[in-house]
Amino acid sequence: MFKIIHGSISPNKLSAYCVVYNEMFYLPAFLDHYRSLGIEQFIFIDDGSTDESFAYLASQPDTVIAQPEMRYGDKLNGKRAGPQWKSIFAQRYLQGRWSLCVDADEFLVFGLPSLHDVIEKAESRGDLGLGAVMVDMYPAQLAALDGTEAPNSFSSMLQSYPFFDRGPYLDWQVGLLKPRVIYEGAFGRLLKEHAIRTSDYSSRLTRFLERIRPAKARSVFKVPLVRWGAGLQYLNAHTLNHAPTTCDGLALLHFKFTSALREKMNWAIERKSFNKGSRGYFALQAVLFNPSIRRNEFTYEGTCRYGSYQDLEAAEIIPLKRK
Repeated sequence: MFKIIHGSISPNKLSAYCVVYNEMFYLPAFLDHYRSLGIEQFIFIDDGSTDESFAYLASQPDTVIAQPEMRYGDKLNGKRAGPQWKSIFAQRYLQGRWSLCVDADEFLVFGLPSLHDVIEKAESRGDLGLGAVMVDMYPAQLAALDGTEAPNSFSSMLQSYPFFDRGPYLDWQVGLLKPRVIYEGAFGRLLKEHAIRTSDYSSRLTRFLERIRPAKARSVFKVPLVRWGAGLQYLNAHTLNHAPTTCDGLALLHFKFTSALREKMNWAIERKSFNKGSRGYFALQAVLFNPSIRRNEFTYEGTCRYGSYQDLEAAEIIPLKRK
């Protein structure tokens, strides 16, 4: 299923693994951030990148590059292969240890000094997975999405895209695989503002079914940290088949709304390999790059600025509301 084409996987290092395709915009800041948290080994499952990503990652001292036999959107057991790689890879190479699974535009934050401290607390409780709330980050003005400069560190990423929407986002019930969504973040807000539904970019059958079924909220919850063992797997890109713990207040700052978005939307729409034919990217395109409805300001009355983890607490995003 996978061929290691650069580096070798060490079983004794705290690892992060990530599926990538043309992510050069994010990679310097991504490595900068996770090295500072204590990640010792980065494993990238490369889906045939055509930009400078491969050469850059191969030049780094702490990276491993794996090449899958299939493409992300190819069918495996009747479903897209890409989301399944996260479980298949971990079951083969990361058994018996904690590892972090995130996308290149997701930056984990928490209140403890390092990821080792987070894992130590989880071990003491006997946890198998730790959940995190996802927080859309964005610039003050939509015009910033037309820029070309890539950030080279986490701090420079925050300088360019420092804003997020006030919470709470999630209502957590202990023992469930995922919480109830209260608020969908900036992405959901933009779609509602312009009365755009992602289902409008689906097949006629899907549109019909989604009109007669209760509407599903966009997921703003993910289980990025797992201690891999027998029977564990991701049910989809966000949800583990074992109820995670959320008491450590993990959050993923999600930098979707950057100057890399236009290019990412273009190839996501062309390939249609994301969830339900990349329809979320079709909807985003209708909001962000349609001159007839495009606004100047990205911010609104509930916008907050991120300076530290404590700002998420002040905005009532963490800790999660509990039942």
